[in-house]
Amino acid sequence: MTLAKVKIAPGFDKQSTPSDAEGRWVDGDNVRFRYGEPEKIGGWSALVDNKIVGAARAQHVWANTDGKRYAAIGTDKVLVIYFDGAFYDITPLDTDNYSTGANITTTNGSTTVTITTSGAHNLLVGEIITFANAGSFGADTDYTEADFDDKLFEVQTVPTTTTFTITMPTAETGSGETNDGTLDVRPYVPVGPLVQAAGYGWGTYLFGGRTIAQTTTTMNNAGNMLVGDTSVILTDSSNFPSSGKIRIGSEDMEYTANNTGTNTISGITRESTEPQLQNTQTDLQ
Repeated sequence: MTLAKVKIAPGFDKQSTPSDAEGRWVDGDNVRFRYGEPEKIGGWSALVDNKIVGAARAQHVWANTDGKRYAAIGTDKVLVIYFDGAFYDITPLDTDNYSTGANITTTNGSTTVTITTSGAHNLLVGEIITFANAGSFGADTDYTEADFDDKLFEVQTVPTTTTFTITMPTAETGSGETNDGTLDVRPYVPVGPLVQAAGYGWGTYLFGGRTIAQTTTTMNNAGNMLVGDTSVILTDSSNFPSSGKIRIGSEDMEYTANNTGTNTISGITRESTEPQLQNTQTDLQ
């Protein structure tokens, strides 16, 4: 069989139907024409070398009145603006959870630094923080204020309500310090979790992704709560709200008053009219 050379014009014909576009290309993906011949595009190239903190979830692109183009990119950690080949971090700070006068604990050869705050820091693992006004470090650490101020860190662990740990880019080369120096903690406003969990939809409540810690105590009225009771005495009701819900055993109840002086929860509406008998170790939440 004699081979015949087929000539196909370069470019894609998107005006005619495929049947009518005889001898022409009608469609393709990631294809360009070079010297009249089709070839694949070699792939995407990175716009910038910098990496964004977190997993990108949304992007918004716009131009200002001068024609300059911007892109806002939101991740599960930060909000940044891309302009003219660079990223600019515009994530707001969580001013309600500022902490001043914190200090550091370091260990020789370790990149882990423990931050101890003067009060409860309200931070969760994974939150992004920065520091300000660092200084007054002793001779047993080689870290300086420049290693902390205006640098971004991710909370690694939260051992207590007044301590959390971060990871430094380099290990401690000094002998190590314990509760040394001062610095101010400046947390970012938390955006949300990396992986969305089951719930009632994004943004319905606790938009920032925080969780409410469980409050527990025990009953202090001989361990009994019988049918018809509308109040219960707790060992400690100081951390409960003035009204809300409690769970005793497997029963959820609503209440309207909390007398923290006598640790009495009253105005209780029961779910069931069947007798309930609980022991003194039953947890409440």
